[in-house]
Amino acid sequence: KQWYQRRVAITAGAVRDDISQQPLVQVATWTIGEYGDILVAGPCDIGEPITVSEKEVVDVLEHIITGSVCNYSSKNYTLNALMKLSTRLNTESERIQQVCY
Repeated sequence: KQWYQRRVAITAGAVRDDISQQPLVQVATWTIGEYGDILVAGPCDIGEPITVSEKEVVDVLEHIITGSVCNYSSKNYTLNALMKLSTRLNTESERIQQVCY
């Protein structure tokens, strides 16, 4: 679990900093969609501690979906990730619905 959490956190951080690389955006959004619940489960103890909140995850995905930098395919990956997370992220489920609709 810790290994997945670390990898998802690193990937999410890379996309938070730069959404211009479409393959990275697509890999990151798929990874966040699959493992986002693990990402926000608590601090990662491998290496430097990383803590990510549900709000931060949705912020990153919302930035991708509402921005003009990402292509249609990347936005589809992001929408898919948001839909998966809508059932896993308790505090942000209403916000996810607002972003998706």
